[in-house]
Amino acid sequence: MMADFAFAAQAVSFRIPVATWIGVSGERPSGASISAHLTATADLLKLTGWEPTFERDLSAAMRAARANGVGDEDTQVVGRDLMEQILQVHLKAPFAQIDAWAEKPGRDLADVLDLITQAAELAAAYGPVKAGA
Repeated sequence: MMADFAFAAQAVSFRIPVATWIGVSGERPSGASISAHLTATADLLKLTGWEPTFERDLSAAMRAARANGVGDEDTQVVGRDLMEQILQVHLKAPFAQIDAWAEKPGRDLADVLDLITQAAELAAAYGPVKAGA
Protein backbone atom coordinates (compact mmCIF):
# COMPACT_ATOMS: atom_id res chain seq x y z
CA MET A 1 0.00 0.00 0.00
CA MET A 2 1.66 3.17 -1.18
CA ALA A 3 1.49 6.19 1.07
CA ASP A 4 0.86 9.57 -0.46
CA PHE A 5 3.19 12.10 1.08
CA ALA A 6 2.31 15.01 -1.24
CA PHE A 7 -0.17 16.59 1.18
CA ALA A 8 2.21 16.20 4.12
CA ALA A 9 5.06 17.74 2.11
CA GLN A 10 2.86 20.70 1.21
CA ALA A 11 1.91 21.18 4.86
CA VAL A 12 5.56 21.04 5.89
CA SER A 13 6.42 23.72 3.32
CA PHE A 14 4.29 26.18 5.27
CA ARG A 15 5.93 25.50 8.63
CA ILE A 16 9.60 24.79 7.95
CA PRO A 17 11.71 26.27 10.76
CA VAL A 18 14.68 28.31 9.55
CA ALA A 19 17.01 25.96 11.45
CA THR A 20 15.91 23.09 9.18
CA TRP A 21 18.08 24.45 6.41
CA ILE A 22 21.26 24.57 8.52
CA GLY A 23 23.56 21.58 8.23
CA VAL A 24 25.89 20.17 10.87
CA SER A 25 28.71 22.38 9.55
CA GLY A 26 26.68 25.42 10.56
CA GLU A 27 26.17 26.37 6.91
CA ARG A 28 23.13 26.14 4.67
CA PRO A 29 23.30 23.80 1.68
CA SER A 30 21.29 24.95 -1.32
CA GLY A 31 17.87 23.48 -1.92
CA ALA A 32 19.15 22.18 -5.26
CA SER A 33 22.04 20.32 -3.61
CA ILE A 34 19.70 18.76 -1.02
CA SER A 35 17.31 17.74 -3.78
CA ALA A 36 20.18 16.25 -5.82
CA HIS A 37 21.34 14.19 -2.84
CA LEU A 38 17.82 12.87 -2.22
CA THR A 39 17.30 12.13 -5.92
CA ALA A 40 20.62 10.26 -6.08
CA THR A 41 19.52 8.25 -3.04
CA ALA A 42 16.24 7.33 -4.77
CA ASP A 43 18.09 6.40 -7.96
CA LEU A 44 20.45 4.18 -5.98
CA LEU A 45 17.53 2.41 -4.28
CA LYS A 46 15.84 1.85 -7.64
CA LEU A 47 19.06 0.31 -8.93
CA THR A 48 19.97 -1.83 -5.92
CA GLY A 49 16.51 -2.58 -4.56
CA TRP A 50 15.12 -2.15 -1.08
CA GLU A 51 16.10 -4.53 1.68
CA PRO A 52 15.45 -2.76 4.97
CA THR A 53 18.14 -4.11 7.27
CA PHE A 54 20.47 -2.43 9.72
CA GLU A 55 23.30 -2.50 7.19
CA ARG A 56 21.12 -1.30 4.29
CA ASP A 57 18.79 1.22 5.88
CA LEU A 58 17.76 4.52 4.36
CA SER A 59 20.63 6.34 6.06
CA ALA A 60 23.08 3.88 4.48
CA ALA A 61 21.59 4.64 1.07
CA MET A 62 22.08 8.36 1.71
CA ARG A 63 25.71 7.71 2.72
CA ALA A 64 26.21 5.65 -0.45
CA ALA A 65 24.95 8.57 -2.55
CA ARG A 66 27.57 10.74 -0.82
CA ALA A 67 30.24 8.13 -1.53
CA ASN A 68 29.22 8.34 -5.20
CA GLY A 69 30.01 12.06 -5.15
CA VAL A 70 26.54 13.53 -4.65
CA GLY A 71 26.04 15.72 -1.61
CA ASP A 72 27.83 15.97 1.69
CA GLU A 73 27.01 15.55 5.35
CA ASP A 74 25.00 18.79 5.38
CA THR A 75 22.78 17.76 2.46
CA GLN A 76 22.29 14.36 4.06
CA VAL A 77 21.32 15.78 7.46
CA VAL A 78 18.97 18.41 6.04
CA GLY A 79 17.41 15.92 3.60
CA ARG A 80 16.84 13.49 6.44
CA ASP A 81 15.27 16.25 8.55
CA LEU A 82 12.89 17.15 5.72
CA MET A 83 11.81 13.52 5.34
CA GLU A 84 11.23 13.24 9.08
CA GLN A 85 9.14 16.44 9.12
CA ILE A 86 7.03 15.08 6.25
CA LEU A 87 6.57 11.81 8.15
CA GLN A 88 5.56 13.65 11.32
CA VAL A 89 2.81 15.53 9.49
CA HIS A 90 1.72 12.45 7.52
CA LEU A 91 1.56 10.25 10.63
CA LYS A 92 0.29 13.03 12.90
CA ALA A 93 3.14 12.11 15.22
CA PRO A 94 5.35 14.37 17.36
CA PHE A 95 8.41 12.36 16.30
CA ALA A 96 9.30 10.09 13.39
CA GLN A 97 12.67 8.60 12.52
CA ILE A 98 13.11 7.62 8.85
CA ASP A 99 15.05 4.40 9.38
CA ALA A 100 12.61 3.08 11.99
CA TRP A 101 9.69 4.00 9.70
CA ALA A 102 11.29 2.48 6.60
CA GLU A 103 12.06 -0.81 8.36
CA LYS A 104 8.47 -1.44 9.52
CA PRO A 105 7.03 -4.72 8.20
CA GLY A 106 5.07 -4.15 5.00
CA ARG A 107 6.97 -1.02 4.01
CA ASP A 108 7.89 -1.25 0.35
CA LEU A 109 10.17 0.54 -2.07
CA ALA A 110 7.30 2.59 -3.50
CA ASP A 111 6.57 4.08 -0.04
CA VAL A 112 10.22 4.94 0.52
CA LEU A 113 10.63 6.44 -2.95
CA ASP A 114 7.48 8.54 -2.51
CA LEU A 115 8.84 10.01 0.72
CA ILE A 116 12.25 10.71 -0.82
CA THR A 117 10.67 12.28 -3.92
CA GLN A 118 8.42 14.59 -1.91
CA ALA A 119 11.36 15.71 0.24
CA ALA A 120 13.48 16.32 -2.88
CA GLU A 121 10.72 18.41 -4.45
CA LEU A 122 10.25 20.33 -1.19
CA ALA A 123 13.98 21.09 -1.00
CA ALA A 124 14.10 22.22 -4.63
CA ALA A 125 11.06 24.46 -4.25
CA TYR A 126 11.66 25.98 -0.80
CA GLY A 127 15.33 25.45 0.05
CA PRO A 128 17.95 28.18 0.04
CA VAL A 129 18.83 29.39 -3.45
CA LYS A 130 22.54 29.57 -2.66
CA ALA A 131 24.63 27.61 -0.20
CA GLY A 132 26.44 29.45 2.54
CA ALA A 133 26.43 30.67 6.09
